[in-house]
Amino acid sequence: MLYDGVRHLLFVLPALAATAGWALSAALDRLPRLVGRAALGLTAALAALAVADAVRLHPYQYLYFNRSVAGGLAGASRDYELDYWGATGREAMAWVTRNVPPRAGGPLSVATTADPWVASHWIEGDPALRSRFVFELGGPPDLRLATTRWFEHRSTGKVLHVVERMGVPLLYVIETAPEGAPLVLEGGDLAVALPPAPGWGGMARVEPGLDRAGYALRRLRGAPAQAEAWILTPRSGGVPSLEELRGEVAGVAATLLGGSPGDFDAQPVVGPGASGWVVTSAFAASPGAPFVAIAAARVGGAALLLVARYEDDPEASSREVLGWLRGARLADAAERRRP
Repeated sequence: MLYDGVRHLLFVLPALAATAGWALSAALDRLPRLVGRAALGLTAALAALAVADAVRLHPYQYLYFNRSVAGGLAGASRDYELDYWGATGREAMAWVTRNVPPRAGGPLSVATTADPWVASHWIEGDPALRSRFVFELGGPPDLRLATTRWFEHRSTGKVLHVVERMGVPLLYVIETAPEGAPLVLEGGDLAVALPPAPGWGGMARVEPGLDRAGYALRRLRGAPAQAEAWILTPRSGGVPSLEELRGEVAGVAATLLGGSPGDFDAQPVVGPGASGWVVTSAFAASPGAPFVAIAAARVGGAALLLVARYEDDPEASSREVLGWLRGARLADAAERRRP
């Protein structure tokens, strides 16, 4: 298997195009006149369509996908990575420098899916811009320039801007920890939105062979806390019933806290858009051990599994987890990310 496929072969494409042109010319010489003219007309129409797509893609022509085979850029976006090299970083940073105001407390930190220099290169010659942004991260970023590679565009946060071509998103500019924004966990065919949680942010987890969508969440400000979340949807192989979710919560609790699933009596949690179960370590944990909450809920036609670990007040931590479950809902179209 050749990793990243045709990108390693781009340098031979001109020679392949010349060979294809020679083969077409030779074939036309051997075809009946009318058939040859029809074939030539079809070839010219397809070539014109490819040129038109290349113009619309400018300056990202390397993202071209054949319409008849791959379904064009829109069809390919559902099955293939698009801006692998992060070339859209220049356009994204141009937007950021014009539209994101300077921060009084210091420069804004920027994370990128591709190598940081793909975006930072375009502001290196401007001392004023260099003082406003930093790409060498010493902690969680303030902004994320996320392409669709590795599903980084599904990172939580507020979408400030989208770089797109032909109606297809190529890169999202995301504010990672906005105040008052829900945590939207994208599952592909459905997404779950959790109530706003100050200081929290996360990224999608891509695990080969695992159908369910996963997220690694952590508190970016305040006392250390982290969580793992999974979204189960009809596309991921089915959504468990409430009773099945109760058993899964008890099983995970037994694994993390010790004992057997029968030792844990999951408590019911009900909200306007969700119903589920929760087990916590509030009374089982030894002194100094982190507070752990294991929860699961049915949210419309999807399900949410959550394992959260806190190093601060168990009561406040428990309230936050319960608030997430009670306020969970299906995300609406405007909150979701494509593809």
